[in-house]
Amino acid sequence: MSVRVGLVLPTREAAMSADPSARRLIDLAVLAERSGFDSVWAGDAPFARPRFEPLTLLAGVAASTERLTVGTAVVLPVLRHPLLFAHAVATVDRVAEGRFVLGAGAGWMRSEFDAVGAPFDQRVGRLVETIEICRMLWRASSDPEPQPITFHGRYWSFEDISLFPPPSRPQGPPVWLGGASEGAIRRAATRFDGWFPTPPSIEAFAAGWRLASETAREAGRSTDELDAAVYLTVNLGPDRAEALAETERYALDYYGIPLEVMRGAQSYFVGGPDECAAWPRPPLRHARSGAAARHRGRARPARPAGISGFCAGLNPGSVTADMGSGHGLHPTQPARARSDPGRPRAGLAARVRRLRGRGRHRPKDLGGRPPPGPGGAPDRRPATRLQRGQGKPAADRGADRR
Repeated sequence: MSVRVGLVLPTREAAMSADPSARRLIDLAVLAERSGFDSVWAGDAPFARPRFEPLTLLAGVAASTERLTVGTAVVLPVLRHPLLFAHAVATVDRVAEGRFVLGAGAGWMRSEFDAVGAPFDQRVGRLVETIEICRMLWRASSDPEPQPITFHGRYWSFEDISLFPPPSRPQGPPVWLGGASEGAIRRAATRFDGWFPTPPSIEAFAAGWRLASETAREAGRSTDELDAAVYLTVNLGPDRAEALAETERYALDYYGIPLEVMRGAQSYFVGGPDECAAWPRPPLRHARSGAAARHRGRARPARPAGISGFCAGLNPGSVTADMGSGHGLHPTQPARARSDPGRPRAGLAARVRRLRGRGRHRPKDLGGRPPPGPGGAPDRRPATRLQRGQGKPAADRGADRR
C-alpha cells in the first residue's frame, strides 16, 4: 500500500515569530507540491495559540496549487456558527475543486469556548450536530433544483436557509474526526469519514484502529468506508542532541509543557532523514489507511533549503506501508490515484514547524494530545433561539491539541 505524505503548514510558528506573511506559507505549499508531497494541512486554535485562520489560508493555498489535497488538522467547528461554517467549507471545497479534507475536533481549551460564547461542556454534541447541519446543507445545495432547508435540532434551529456555492461533491468534503478517546474513536467509526488521531505510540494507534474497525463493522459499515491518518511531528537534524534540545524548547514554547510529558500524548521523531523515512512505516502496519505527521526543519517557513532537504531525505513519492495481517487487520486496498484526492486512503502529513530568525524549531507530538482535565459545571444560561434544547453536556477527554 502506498502512503500519502503531507505537510502541516507552520501557521502557529508564523505567529510565534511575529511573521504575518501569508505569501510565505502559500509559497511553502507550492514548494511542497513541486517536491512530491500529496497534501498540506493547517491547524486551528485561534485564541489559545493564535495563528492564521485555517479555512481562509487553505483557500489561498488551493487557488495556488493544482494537485495537492488541502485539509484542516484539525479545525474546531463549534467555535463557529454552523451555517457560516458550512458556507465557508463549501466555498473552500469549491476553490479546491474537490481537493479538500475537513479534519475536525471537539476542542479542549475552555477559554476559547468562553471567548465566543459556546458552552464548553456541550462541545461534543454541538460538533456532531454541526456536521449534521453541514451535510444537510451541502446535499440540498447540490440538488439540481435546490430547495431551502429547515432544521430543528438540540442546539440550533433555523428555517428556509439556502446555501451557495454548493461544494464540489454533493456530500461535501470527507470529514475526519480527531481525538484518541474511546468516544472519539467510536464516533469517527460511525458518524465520520475518517479517524485522524495524534497517538503517542504505535501500539496506541493500532489499538485505536482495531476499535474503530470493530465499531464500524458493528454499525454495519465497511472499513473501506473509513479513512485513517496519523499526525506526527518530526525534527530532522544531523546532530541528534541539538535536535532534541530544539524539540524540548519547542514543546515548552508551543504548549508550555515539557517534552517528556508531551511524549505521553503525541509522537515525536528526532533524527536523520534515513531514520525518518523508515520510522512511520511500523504504525502503518497496524492501520488500514495511513498516517499524518508534522515535520520541523532548520529554516524559515518559506526558505526552500529546509523543506527541499526533507523532501529529498524522505522522498514522499516512494513511501510505502507493509500492511500485513499479523495484527488482525485485513490488507487495505491500494491508495487512490493522486488524480482522485477526494478520499485519500492513506496519508502521512508531515508538519514543518520552522521559526524565522533565531533558528528555534518547535516540533509537535505525534499522537493524541494530553487529555484535558474534567470539564466545569454544565452551562446554565438561558437558551437562545439558536441554542434551544441544550440538554446535558457531553464530555470527551480525548481532545486534540494541534
